[in-house]
Amino acid sequence: MKNIKYLLYGFIIGIANAIPGVSGGTMAVILNIYDRVLLSLSPKKIKEDPAFLSLLFSGILLGLYGMSNIMVFLFKEQSGLLSFCFFGIILGSIPVIYKRSKDGEKKTTHYLLFLCSLIFMTSISLLPVLASKNTAVLMAFEQGSTLYLWLFIASTLAMIAMILPGISGSLILLILGVYDTAMEAVSSLDIALLLPLLMGVLLGGFLGINTIKALLINYHKAFYFIVLGLVTGSLPGLYPEMKSVMFSPFSYILLIIFFIITYKFSKSY
Repeated sequence: MKNIKYLLYGFIIGIANAIPGVSGGTMAVILNIYDRVLLSLSPKKIKEDPAFLSLLFSGILLGLYGMSNIMVFLFKEQSGLLSFCFFGIILGSIPVIYKRSKDGEKKTTHYLLFLCSLIFMTSISLLPVLASKNTAVLMAFEQGSTLYLWLFIASTLAMIAMILPGISGSLILLILGVYDTAMEAVSSLDIALLLPLLMGVLLGGFLGINTIKALLINYHKAFYFIVLGLVTGSLPGLYPEMKSVMFSPFSYILLIIFFIITYKFSKSY
C-alpha cells in the first residue's frame, strides 16, 4: 500500500511541475514528504530506503509525461478556472506551512525573512505578464546549438526553483520563453530537446538540493518562514488569469472545493 501511495504522490508532484504557477515543492510540503525527500537524497539514505525515491520519481515522470498534453490544453483553454483551483490549493496549504514554522521561539528575523520572501515572490509571480512577450526569446535561438544551450540554462534555473516550495519551475520556463518547447519535448519524447533539459535538471537538482538541505537542517524554523512567504506571495500571480471568470459562481465553487480538500488533507498530517 505504501508503494502505491509513493507512486501517487510522485504523480501529483509531476502534474504540479507541468503547470506554470504551481510548485512541485509546495505539493511535496502539502503531501508532508518535502523534508523526507531532501534528507533522503544522499548515498547512505538511498540505500536504506531505495523504494521510496525510485517510486516517487517514477510517479513524477509519469505525471509529467502523462499529463503534459492535457495540462497544456487546459492551461490554454481553461486558464481562468484552473487558476481558481490553484488559488484554493495554495490557500489550503498555508495553515500547514505556518504550523511547521510556529512551534518554539520566534525571532524578529523570522518575520523579516517572511516579509522579504513575500515581497520577492509577489514580484516573481507577477512576471508572467512578461512571459507573453518572451516568445521572441526563442526566435533568436531557433537555429543552431544556441537553442540547446538556452534550454540547458533555463532548465537548470527551473529545477533550482522547482525544489524550493512556492516557486514554480514551469513558471521560470514560461518567463524564459521555453515552456511550450519543453512541454512539446516531453509529450513527443524528442530526445534532441530532452537531453539538454535533462542535463539542466541534473545540475539544478545538485545545486539546489545541497543548498536547501543545509538550510533545512541548520535553520529549520527560519526556512519555513521563508517558505511561508514564498507560498503566500505566489497568490497574486494567479489574479490576471482569474479575471476572465471572476463573475462565474462555478469559479468560487472550485476554489472552495480545492481549499477544503487541501486543508483537510494537510491537516491530517
